[in-house]
Amino acid sequence: GAALLVRTQRNLQNVEGGFATENVLVFSLDARDTTFPLERMTAMCTETLARLRRQTATMATACSTMSPVDTAFEGRVLGIPAPPPGPGANQVLSNTVTPEYFDTFGIGLVRGRFFTSQDRASSTRVAIISESVAKSFFADSDPIGQSIGFGSRPNPAHVLTVVGVVRDARHSLRDAPPKMVYQPLDQSLEPTEALMASVRTSGDPAALASFVRQEVRAQGADVAVMWVRTMRQQIAAATTTERLLAMLSTSFGLLA
Repeated sequence: GAALLVRTQRNLQNVEGGFATENVLVFSLDARDTTFPLERMTAMCTETLARLRRQTATMATACSTMSPVDTAFEGRVLGIPAPPPGPGANQVLSNTVTPEYFDTFGIGLVRGRFFTSQDRASSTRVAIISESVAKSFFADSDPIGQSIGFGSRPNPAHVLTVVGVVRDARHSLRDAPPKMVYQPLDQSLEPTEALMASVRTSGDPAALASFVRQEVRAQGADVAVMWVRTMRQQIAAATTTERLLAMLSTSFGLLA
């Protein structure tokens, strides 16, 4: 039993998630219970990452409302196109990101294009969907150029045009990759209280932890850096229960 639990825990840590785990640092910026203007959160996040790029050997950076293997998530109902039959078939996860998000996490493009700096609030509202969304909602048809919308009766003004399809990426190591819809952060309809910032480096990402807190303080922002960790540490945190069970069962096994 102990051997089985140890193997399960190791398998979870080594599972193919569909995203990069090496040389990636993630940290959380939270403006809740502060006086910081929420409409400035995106600008503050991108400026912090720009400062890091100038001082360190970063390869790609991104801001988003969630990251892979993250406890935070936003579930939405996709009303356009018509959902496939079955309970919960129209449920998707929604992630609002800056253009470099896919490069930072190494999430590959299947067809279409990634977001660019031209996808702003004043331009056509666009979306990128995961392969599982494309298979569930569009079957054998090409989703590029098609319209999607959230809610049982989507607001016509908020309908999104699909411009790309990307590889599936796991949100939980225990479950299959979720159906995911990505939107540009610049086209977000509401300001966000918290953002995830991600940095991919050519060296040890843990060495950037002290820089992160310094750069947030340097902007004079009343925003909390809730935690800073590498993707390896984030995966380890997600498998804490399995790791503890494996340690306990091993200890009891040795004692017996």
